[in-house]
Amino acid sequence: MSLSKKRKELRDERGWTQEYVADLMNVGRPTISRDETGHSVPTYQTVLELAEGFSSEQGLFSQ
Repeated sequence: MSLSKKRKELRDERGWTQEYVADLMNVGRPTISRDETGHSVPTYQTVLELAEGFSSEQGLFSQ
């Protein structure tokens, strides 16, 4: 499973909207959408922040 699909899956499992995650990350909702659809690649720092936010670093990186 790709990182973008895993992130979306984790977000959906928690019932979080793209808007909610965007607010947590201090970015716009379109940024989250582009990341989740694979149209952009998040920075390493962003991935680490998301992992912390999901409290599931292992889950984000496992295949």
